[in-house]
Amino acid sequence: MDPATHVDHLEAEGARVVAAASRCTGQEAVAACPGWDVDQLLRHLATVHEWSRRAVVGGGAKPPPRRPLEADAPADHTSLVAWYAELHRRLVDELRDADPDAACWQMWSGPDGPAYWARRQAHETAVHRIDVEIAADRPTPLDAGLAVDGIDELMMLVPRLLPVTEPHTVYHLLATDTGDSWRVVAGPELTTVERGHSAEGVQVSGSAADLYAFCWNRRPGTTPVVSDPSQWEVWRGSVQV
Repeated sequence: MDPATHVDHLEAEGARVVAAASRCTGQEAVAACPGWDVDQLLRHLATVHEWSRRAVVGGGAKPPPRRPLEADAPADHTSLVAWYAELHRRLVDELRDADPDAACWQMWSGPDGPAYWARRQAHETAVHRIDVEIAADRPTPLDAGLAVDGIDELMMLVPRLLPVTEPHTVYHLLATDTGDSWRVVAGPELTTVERGHSAEGVQVSGSAADLYAFCWNRRPGTTPVVSDPSQWEVWRGSVQV
């Protein structure tokens, strides 16, 4: 997926956050983030947007400073939604105008420069949009192409998150609507990930959107079919960002 499309998705997903949050009081619990309500999620996502924007603007090899941005957040829910929308818009505009060849600090491997933050923030926003819509009791589907791209991004992190196992454990994830699949092998020394099919191990299948949400421990739609739920609990407890 190209950076411009990531920015388009970031823009659309942020608008859906605003729409869902506007239907809430702000006090609804966020099921996937214990102890958080919708207002806390909005404060988090807004400050992550601004911190990411500063990474794009600042360039270089060091992360941007983390001053306590949440202290700037309005107290009342309606104003907080507007504050979120403003910081989201600033990030979208910055990414659209950014020099694609500019250097940017990155949290982990991925596309270089602003393209990294376009992709990362598209998925950060999509995951938390799911959270807000679940809280508002109005979940809506995720674009299948964005879902596949997001699983690809997540798979770059899996080798350092899944615990090593003896003997090895195989996870096979299949997006039934797009045909995309991933094979993860957690071995005694390292974990490997590759695209492709495997008849071995824990079989996890569902639509790309449902699989994406499931991999991030969200369940807004139909829960994917899992051949060995006990082994999937190891994934659920480990693959968290």
